[in-house]
Amino acid sequence: MIDKSMARGRQAFLMVTFGFAMIVSHYGLSYIYFFSLVPAWLLLVVPERLGPWLPERLTGISGFLKSDPLAPSGTGGGGVPVRTLVLPYILVFAALAYLWYSMVAEGTALATVTGIGDRIWSTLFADSFSPTAAQGMHILTSQSVTPLHGLAKLVHIATQGLIAVGLLATLARRERWRIEPEYLAISLVFLLINVAGIVVPFFASSLNTSRLYHITLIFLAPFAIIGGIALYEALAERVRAIAAAPLMGTAYKSLSAFLVVFFLFNSGLIYQVVDDSPTSMALETTGDKPVFNGKEVQGARWLFSEGNERPIYVDGTRWWLLQGFDPRRQRYIPANASLLEPNTYLYFGAYNLAQDSVRIEAREHAVTTADYVDAGRFIQNQHKVYDNAGSTIYYR
Repeated sequence: MIDKSMARGRQAFLMVTFGFAMIVSHYGLSYIYFFSLVPAWLLLVVPERLGPWLPERLTGISGFLKSDPLAPSGTGGGGVPVRTLVLPYILVFAALAYLWYSMVAEGTALATVTGIGDRIWSTLFADSFSPTAAQGMHILTSQSVTPLHGLAKLVHIATQGLIAVGLLATLARRERWRIEPEYLAISLVFLLINVAGIVVPFFASSLNTSRLYHITLIFLAPFAIIGGIALYEALAERVRAIAAAPLMGTAYKSLSAFLVVFFLFNSGLIYQVVDDSPTSMALETTGDKPVFNGKEVQGARWLFSEGNERPIYVDGTRWWLLQGFDPRRQRYIPANASLLEPNTYLYFGAYNLAQDSVRIEAREHAVTTADYVDAGRFIQNQHKVYDNAGSTIYYR
């Protein structure tokens, strides 16, 4: 997309190969990619089609569309823009996705995205900006576990603000930042996707807010640097003391200091050092994390080797272990122990046994909450059928 010196045939081959590889490996990501390509393509094409006649009628009145911020920066032979984001590519990607999901994947992915669309449409006007329906809004408005985690939230919000400023600065002076139109168009759509995760009910929760944030940052991250430089230059012109402050002598120094703080929060190192609700699985190994030992795996393997189809109750963390065996049989442990059905299994892992605790997850609309409760209440009237000192299985 960025290398305009590459042969067109090679560009097309790489784009189609990339698209097909995404289709067969990441279902949710392929939908996000497709639904960002279409509006991005429209952002590029519509001004080109309207350009020859619309400015003549409106420019003289209000200066409307006097300069197109997404105009191509380079052209091929005959004045045709050198572009990889073209309609044939979008149609090929859509055809490959439809064929794969309807035939090979038996239509389950298509049914899932259709269900998500119906749910969003039915609640769009009633639950917009609702913290219980929009997962992104819940994350923004919910109280942080500790003040330090609250500060981390502000740092992430600040990066999004820098990205918005960077996009505006690039649109205003694209010749300075040398951002290709296609990259800029997709970035604008990705920013709108992040906004939709906050505003649109059930949008972020269906695809996961952290996933949306991660995917969009692949394109949006450079604009945080551009936004930081633009903001620094604007402030330095008005407040001369900024340049004299420690570590703030230039835009690059101040951005480096900010990114160091961002890294300390994002890696979880700062929480580990001050022992403030650590989040990193690499640094904090004593808490309840989806990291499982050999005995837990062996217990799960024994359970699924029994050959029957009885449901298996498991808590929110051990759920991810059993997911790798047969996701059709597992069920979340209910908050009320009396709701455990007969002729079912109950699986406990190492953390459940060591702490005598299970993680109970409850979902209300688009928001999932978790709490730890005493494990003893769930094993009453249960028969222990397996125990290897690292995992235990009960039968009722």
